[in-house]
Amino acid sequence: MNGTGAPSYANAMVAVHHGQGTWQQKVTRHIVLSEFSRRKFIEGGLSPERIIAKPNLVHADPKPKNKPDSYALYVGRLSEEKGPVSCRQLG
Repeated sequence: MNGTGAPSYANAMVAVHHGQGTWQQKVTRHIVLSEFSRRKFIEGGLSPERIIAKPNLVHADPKPKNKPDSYALYVGRLSEEKGPVSCRQLG
């Protein structure tokens, strides 16, 4: 699909499912990434009882470690839009 067809296909898909009541009748739980998103879906007409906010994050270690054997773990995709930093800059 080229760049111009994708948005119109997505709009058509949303219109069809909205008309059929798919999200209100056939989905038992909606999982969103933030409370902001949850509020927006509620404003859009979804039932608040069926929307759960599940943040997409990992909590930081509460105790920083400055030992020689310390390490870092990155979970994710390194890409230009995320502004990757070299490991030397982190250390």
